[in-house]
Amino acid sequence: MTELVLKGKISRKKIKSMVDFLNSWGIEVEIKDAPEEEQRSSVPFTESFGMWKGRDMNIKEIRQKNLERRTKTYGDDSL
Repeated sequence: MTELVLKGKISRKKIKSMVDFLNSWGIEVEIKDAPEEEQRSSVPFTESFGMWKGRDMNIKEIRQKNLERRTKTYGDDSL
C-alpha cells in the first residue's frame, strides 16, 4: 500500500479532480481529513533580550559551570 499525504489547504474541487484522475487509472482512493494542528504560541525572540538583565554573570562563569557539569556527567575524558 502506498500512501499519499497532501499538506495545506486544498480546495474540494482540486481534491475531487485528483480522485477522479486516480480512479481513471484504476487506483482506489481513500480520503481522510486530519484535524488541523494547533499552532503553538511562540514568544517573539526580542522578548528574551532582557532575560539575563540584572544577573551578575559573564561568559567565563557560564563556560566554567558548563565544564563542571560536563566533567561531572562524562568524566575528564570527554574534554
